[in-house]
Amino acid sequence: MILPEFEQSNSFRIIDTWNDSLIQKAVEIYEQGLGQKYITKEALIKYSEDKDKYILIGAMVGNDLAGVMVAYPMEPHEYGKYDFELFENEVPDLFKGYKVGLIKSVSVEKRYRRRGIGTQLIIESMQRLKERGCDLYFAVSWVSGLRDSSSSVFKDLKFTDAAYIPNYWTEDSKKRDEKTGEVIGFNYTCPVQGEGKACVCPAIFFFRK
Repeated sequence: MILPEFEQSNSFRIIDTWNDSLIQKAVEIYEQGLGQKYITKEALIKYSEDKDKYILIGAMVGNDLAGVMVAYPMEPHEYGKYDFELFENEVPDLFKGYKVGLIKSVSVEKRYRRRGIGTQLIIESMQRLKERGCDLYFAVSWVSGLRDSSSSVFKDLKFTDAAYIPNYWTEDSKKRDEKTGEVIGFNYTCPVQGEGKACVCPAIFFFRK
């Protein structure tokens, strides 16, 4: 699985054992890269404890956590979350006949970017998903317009783009009143739009068989 041009650098190492300080640092890295509250501390604790389902790995540079990655094998009932967008983009039955590994979220601290850390975290997650029987890798890549975009990494790793989805996180980012459906706030902060605004960023669905 490890591609020759992306062999792991000796400057960092992959970890999968977590303590409270590492979890807190992972939260900070995700907030820096993906926005406040997009992935919470509670979610990361859940991922770290439920090792039968989730893959939570990090990249260490010396004693510093430099990057973090979440992935897991999807259950068939989870495919429906993406089926409508795939159908709308004339992508038929992408998941049919496959065990799908979702590459959920990767983020690297700013000062450690452009060193191949994000790439290696994705490759490591693919290897671990393969060991769990996955034969199709699927990722939703945020099109931020910022310099360090995951889209270019997935393309370098020979992923195919299946669909381009405008405003992918817009509704998800809004917090609505359960009774009235009225927008009463936001579930997380989009790093591009800023605090107090809905995320209107597009996404690309990537896959690799």
